[in-house]
Amino acid sequence: MEEFYGWLQTHAREILDWASLKFPVFATVALFMGTLRVWFKPLMTAVEKAVADTPSKRDDEWLLRTQRSRAFRIFLWLLDFFASVKAPPLK
Repeated sequence: MEEFYGWLQTHAREILDWASLKFPVFATVALFMGTLRVWFKPLMTAVEKAVADTPSKRDDEWLLRTQRSRAFRIFLWLLDFFASVKAPPLK
C-alpha cells in the first residue's frame, strides 16, 4: 500500500493535468467547489461576529431567525451536498 501512495504522490500532478485536459468540466467543478469552500465558512463566521459585536439585539434576532429558517437549512444542505461545504455549526 505504501508503494501505491508513493506512486500517487509522484504522479498526482500528471493525473490532474490529464483529467483537466481530457475532461475540462472536472477542472471547472473542482475550481467552483474549492472557491465555495474557501469563501463560505469565513464569510459566515465574519457575519456572525459582526452581528454579535453590535450593541443592537435586533440584528442578533434576525440572524437567529434566518439561520433557523427552513429555506436557510435547505440552502446549507444543498451547499453541503453539491459542493461539500461545511458551514459553521448553527446556534
